[in-house]
Amino acid sequence: MKFTHHAIKRMKERKINEDIVNIANNFGKPDVKGEKVILGIKDINKIIGILEALKKRGGVTIIDVRGTLITTYFNDSFNRKLAN
Repeated sequence: MKFTHHAIKRMKERKINEDIVNIANNFGKPDVKGEKVILGIKDINKIIGILEALKKRGGVTIIDVRGTLITTYFNDSFNRKLAN
């Protein structure tokens, strides 16, 4: 995503970093006109629930080759003994 000088200035003033913008862009909902993406409290609570579940499982790993998902697994389910 490209940022205008105005956007960068406002982000600094409001202490909104690029990570926050990316989260809002990925998980927020576009408005009717498609000009805005809104990340509301319900969306945030849903994200927190997903992250808490991932934390309990030690995270997640995805294997992606040239834009194609090959496999995925929770990090606590990988058994190194079976891999040898």
